[in-house]
Amino acid sequence: MFELQAVLGFFIVFGILKWVYGSPKIKDAEPPPDNFGTKEVPFGRTDPKTFDEYKGQERVKRLLKLTLDTVFHNPHPKLLLVAPKGVGKTALAKIFAHAYLQKIRQHAPGSGRYIELVASTIRNKADLDNFMRRLRLWDVVFMDEVHLLRRRHADTLLTALAENRYPFAEGMSELPTSFVWLAATTDVGLLPEAFRDRFQVIKLDHLDIAALTEIAMSQDLPVAREAAREIAVRAVGYPREIKRVYARARDVALQAGSSEVTLEHAQVAFDLIGLDSNGLYPEDYEVLKVLYEHPKFYAPRKDGTRPMRYAQSERVVRALTGMDESLYRDSVEPKLLRLGLITVSSAGRELTDKGLALVKSLRKTR
Repeated sequence: MFELQAVLGFFIVFGILKWVYGSPKIKDAEPPPDNFGTKEVPFGRTDPKTFDEYKGQERVKRLLKLTLDTVFHNPHPKLLLVAPKGVGKTALAKIFAHAYLQKIRQHAPGSGRYIELVASTIRNKADLDNFMRRLRLWDVVFMDEVHLLRRRHADTLLTALAENRYPFAEGMSELPTSFVWLAATTDVGLLPEAFRDRFQVIKLDHLDIAALTEIAMSQDLPVAREAAREIAVRAVGYPREIKRVYARARDVALQAGSSEVTLEHAQVAFDLIGLDSNGLYPEDYEVLKVLYEHPKFYAPRKDGTRPMRYAQSERVVRALTGMDESLYRDSVEPKLLRLGLITVSSAGRELTDKGLALVKSLRKTR
């Protein structure tokens, strides 16, 4: 009897406390901070800020300028820039956003903001609702690495992209009549087809040596032309490599008391970061070495020979090299494919004749 009274007393007290303080609530997604977006596009100190300052990608720049010139006839441009990491997607997106805001402000002073939507930070629909609720007329939304957006969130955005309406929790609502969707990805194949088809897909090219040389010569510390060209050659089409090499070469030049980066300074920088004359790093050679030293053997033929291919699956290659997945997929494999040193075949990642010749030549010199 006493135990029954104790249990009843507990529930009575619990009920009173619940009535006084209310039921615990699940915490909603936090709204974006008050400084949502920026009035000006955030550029780095040496970043190009105009299409003229950006070297290379002439075809892509013409497409982006065409969109700018017709923006009042197409109030919702949706552009998807596609390229491997380090080719210049983000730089071009920021230049476009900057030019768009300048153009808009000639007609509506003070209008528009630059807003980055980081796909990986969208945890649930409440996060996405909070973001979409803050959009205003003439804003520019930039979604970098958009392929990281979860499928259900990409599906939620379809109505916004197709009809300029968004399904908030309280119901469907119209979005601002004019603003820009900018997106960038290294792997367009990971995007849902319906989502991808809402954008004008613009593929960037790897830059040629002339454009890369100009980039190397446009840094804050002067770079001798012969040094700039050698840096460009070893960058093998990637502007990001220019910045990586230049940062070290500049430090070497400053340490030597020089006001210019010379070829000698660049050579020291190459040695320090491990970039050779083929544009390859030690981790690139590790992949080639694994494919050469761990070939796949197949069932013996009737003549007793065993077919063999210098190939392995990506999983085996990464396991044998101890390489991080993102490093392999974002940097190493794209470069080796671009240089024609490996190919993707039915056997996995396979050495090409060119790759095999390179590995054998290196083994002879050791």
